[in-house]
Amino acid sequence: MLLKYAFNDMRSHKEDCSFYDKEMLYYLMNACDNVPKENVTVLCGLAINVSPMPDAMFGNLKLRWCKDPFFYSNSTIRNIDYETGQVFLNETVEKEEFPDLKFSYLFRFNSVQFLLLCWNKNSEKIEQNKVVLKCQYPYYLMNANDKKAVIPLCTDELNYHKFEHIHVRWDGLFEVGLMRKYASGGTYGYKESYEKEWIEEEKRIKKHPR
Repeated sequence: MLLKYAFNDMRSHKEDCSFYDKEMLYYLMNACDNVPKENVTVLCGLAINVSPMPDAMFGNLKLRWCKDPFFYSNSTIRNIDYETGQVFLNETVEKEEFPDLKFSYLFRFNSVQFLLLCWNKNSEKIEQNKVVLKCQYPYYLMNANDKKAVIPLCTDELNYHKFEHIHVRWDGLFEVGLMRKYASGGTYGYKESYEKEWIEEEKRIKKHPR
């Protein structure tokens, strides 16, 4: 499914689709071909709005995708002063480069996010790259024989809204978000009431489209 969505998006933008050779196209078009492709990696995570900003402020963004998201190689937060609460940003944030990566996509379906990474078919770096992905990012690396998965929270209060940013699992923003929430009494009361009203409004819109 993810490969089909990526293929259609790339074709619509008239981009290089050479990754989709005859073997891959056959895989997309034939349900009986269910053998996983060694040069395709998928990770999944749970997207939850932990920021104080309600979803409704940004419109209906329950279905989103982007090509080649930015994978951070280190934390966006350099240091936190726990006495004053001051947060120091990391000015040397770099992009993680994965050898032999042809392209990648990030998809969001309601509260689940998927990372799709497509590698050069002849690459010898795929397993090495998968180790980095598994250890460095707050996503679950899906394996061919998995029947169950514990899906981790993959968003913080910033990249939930800045969708194309993939932060490392030890990013200080996770901690900053918790500090902000505790400083607000442990809940975002206005946000919760706002979102409840928006849910009811969505129900009314479905009954009476505008």
